[in-house]
Amino acid sequence: EHICIMQQKQSVREYPQQSLSDLWEQYVSMYPDKIALQTDQEQMSYMELNQRANQLAHYCKKKG
Repeated sequence: EHICIMQQKQSVREYPQQSLSDLWEQYVSMYPDKIALQTDQEQMSYMELNQRANQLAHYCKKKG
């Protein structure tokens, strides 16, 4: 299923009914080595960023 969103010019775009986290995981699996984040000191691929985000989520969940 898809959700239709109306825009100002009455055009319609269809978006899949997936959660943001599902869309993120899908993107990570498609482009694991692509650069997701870059600073002056380091850069991180989508896979690395996803792994760090999951670590943080598990830590937060554990702490309550």
